[in-house]
Amino acid sequence: MKLRPFLLLLQVPFVALLLTSGVLLNHALSANTHADQYTQQAQQELEALETMLKLVLDMETGLRGYVITGNQDFLEPYTSARAQLPRTLDDLETVAQASGSAERLEHTQNMRRLMTTWQSQVAEREIAARQRSKDEAEAIVASGEGRRLIDAVRAEKMSYERLARSALTARRAEAAAQWQQLQRALLLVGLTLLLVAASAAWWGAGWLARQFGAVALAAQRLAQGEWVTVPAVQLSEQRALARAFNSMGAQLSEAQEQARARTAELEVQGTLLRQLGQLSDLLLAARSLDEGGEIVARALPELLPGSSGTLFVYAASRNLLQPLAHWGGEAAQQARSPHDCWALRRGEALWPGERTLVPPCLGTGAQAAYTCLPLTAHGEALGLLQMTLPGEADAHSRRIVGSLSRQLSLSLDALRLQGELRQQSIRDALTGLYNRRYYEDHLAASVARALSSGEPLSLLALDVDHFKRFNDTFGHDAGDAVLVRVGAALREAAQRTGEAACRPGGEEFALLLPGVDAAEALRRADALRAEVASWTLKHAGLSLGRVTISVGVASLEQGGTPASLARQADEALYAAKRAGRNRVLAWSGELPAPAPGSEPAQPSSPA
Repeated sequence: MKLRPFLLLLQVPFVALLLTSGVLLNHALSANTHADQYTQQAQQELEALETMLKLVLDMETGLRGYVITGNQDFLEPYTSARAQLPRTLDDLETVAQASGSAERLEHTQNMRRLMTTWQSQVAEREIAARQRSKDEAEAIVASGEGRRLIDAVRAEKMSYERLARSALTARRAEAAAQWQQLQRALLLVGLTLLLVAASAAWWGAGWLARQFGAVALAAQRLAQGEWVTVPAVQLSEQRALARAFNSMGAQLSEAQEQARARTAELEVQGTLLRQLGQLSDLLLAARSLDEGGEIVARALPELLPGSSGTLFVYAASRNLLQPLAHWGGEAAQQARSPHDCWALRRGEALWPGERTLVPPCLGTGAQAAYTCLPLTAHGEALGLLQMTLPGEADAHSRRIVGSLSRQLSLSLDALRLQGELRQQSIRDALTGLYNRRYYEDHLAASVARALSSGEPLSLLALDVDHFKRFNDTFGHDAGDAVLVRVGAALREAAQRTGEAACRPGGEEFALLLPGVDAAEALRRADALRAEVASWTLKHAGLSLGRVTISVGVASLEQGGTPASLARQADEALYAAKRAGRNRVLAWSGELPAPAPGSEPAQPSSPA
């Protein structure tokens, strides 16, 4: 016997009960639909009644207003309601006929007859009488005939409404009773269906469990490493399963060997990924390309055992490939032109086996075993990874090297961008000197080092004399040219390690001199002043005349602070300005002292 007919046979009782439930549910839905339709019809009937009564009241109110005032405008509600009333009564009569209730139809006809009588015997008489005399019309009203007819209409309407609501209540009760009967029937069928389904499933599951028990037992023994075969069974599908099971056992050993080999390969790849992740974390923590190069030189021997090579970075400003790191016994190489590298020209990796038609790269003749990988990011060349690999460059080695080159490309791009952003954040765009932010940070750090080490620290504060007058005379472009020239001179004066030439703002400059005492600072300040005073500047073909600077010098005292040192240098600068400009003064506690050899005041010019 096949499994499919057996399972279908188990479903026969379930399907039969399900069809029964469907029939009952369809009957209930049909009854519910009829009840909803009747409810809608009754609602329309009640709405028509209310509309009819409203029209009657409008006619009565309009007529009363006309009788009292004699104003024809009060007849507008009467006229409008009189035109609509026949249609409303027709609709109500149609609904009453559709309901099959003779009593409601009779009430409708009575309301039509009463309103016809009211119009002919009361309304029209009052209108005609009011046109002749108000007293005559009021006499007709006082007779009470109109009130009696309207009250009779209200009574007919209320009787009709009671009948309609009573019928609606009865129909709803009937629908509720039918729904309760259906619920009980569905509950009974559902319980029966559940019982039958559970019984069939229990019996079928037990039979199938016995049939497949032998296969399960054989699978358990096979999982424990025991070679077994499945005995003969009844179901044809199970026999096919047994044949497949027996052949599976023969293939399992081979699959296990392959799985062990794959596991070993995955472990190697996992180790590589972890190492690449560690390299990425370290490169992200680096603050410069030099730090990144040192990290790469330490990491690549671990990632690629037995390899050697050089990492070059592309210096766009010099159009050179400069060696950043080398490892594995690789000799340090010189900077080279990127145009000599075939990998950079082609924009793709160049492997040893692909060099038969390619001339040597980077100007050497012994590069047949080199692998060259261009490092690029966002379409921009960043550098070159040149290495030798132990053994043949198989697919696995190429994957490793490819992943490494991509990681290095992203890291080099990030380090380059980080360096550019750092320079932009601390450099003045016009002069290239350090800006106020760097000046304040470096001053604080230098003061802290000087106080802890006991070494001297001096600060020069300088300013271009009469710069505003010069700017107004020759224009801002010429003024910028002067600032650039002064900045270049200041940068040349800051040659020692730790010395910083800064432009805090405007025409003000500062030179921080760690390890320089007051006497040496005065000497260097006056040399700078003399150099600037010797210039003869031209801009756009015009002679700019003489440019001079005033310099204030201050040296750090015991217990001094960055703020006090900057304030002392500024006060010395202001004193030099007051003393006639083009001079150097040192702060000496009370009065600034002039530098030896500092020039006396000169007549100022626009320059």
